[in-house]
Amino acid sequence: MQDLEYWRTSGNQKKLERVNALIASALETPFSGIGVPEQLRFQDQDTYSRRIDKTHRLVYRIEGKNLVIISARFHYEK
Repeated sequence: MQDLEYWRTSGNQKKLERVNALIASALETPFSGIGVPEQLRFQDQDTYSRRIDKTHRLVYRIEGKNLVIISARFHYEK
């Protein structure tokens, strides 16, 4: 995914660690945990976001037992 590759190559280690922590938390507890998880109102009912920082959000969907990352940059959509 381009967004994750962006964080890997950005040189911003702190943001990369934050993104990785959010992904790990979403895998363990998709509906609670760090990053203030919230269900997106105008998306599928299984689509959630977590705050990376004020500008960027991790947006993901739960499909069965799988976590599908939709975006990891910007606010909800590019």
